[in-house]
Amino acid sequence: AMLPVLVAYDGEHVYEPQVGSYGEVYVQLHGTTGLSAGRNAIARSATTEFVMIMDDDVLFHSGTRVDALLAHLWRDPRLALAAACYAPSICYAHLLTSQKDGWVESTPVMYDTGSSGLHGAHVVQNAFVARVAVLRAHPWDERQRQMEHETFFAALAAAGHAVGFDP
Repeated sequence: AMLPVLVAYDGEHVYEPQVGSYGEVYVQLHGTTGLSAGRNAIARSATTEFVMIMDDDVLFHSGTRVDALLAHLWRDPRLALAAACYAPSICYAHLLTSQKDGWVESTPVMYDTGSSGLHGAHVVQNAFVARVAVLRAHPWDERQRQMEHETFFAALAAAGHAVGFDP
């Protein structure tokens, strides 16, 4: 099936028409708004139950299975999002733990690089399929134009949303 591709764009060029030559739909932002505003615009513009969010410099590897990520979400309604890995042995996945002084500590998730299936985490890389309703309920903080990643995932964890990754 053909999936819609939404591109949040905050550059100077205005795309007219809003649909590109490959069928991608440009969600035009006003000014240089940053990553958080772009991701929120995609979540607001999505017309499907799920959306894949990824940075413009992410490349899939031969083992990337978007259908498997989507299947994880269909199987577990408590799961907010399921992430892919940048490479079979490179998965940015961390667990967050509260400390007595109020700070949160991030520790890498240990996993077998030859494994498949969903692994639990609190923070994953920016290549994931997510429930649009969760993204709308817990938007990125648009004051953060960069380095927004951990704040977004900490808010999901604090709200009790499950996150996972599939190497």
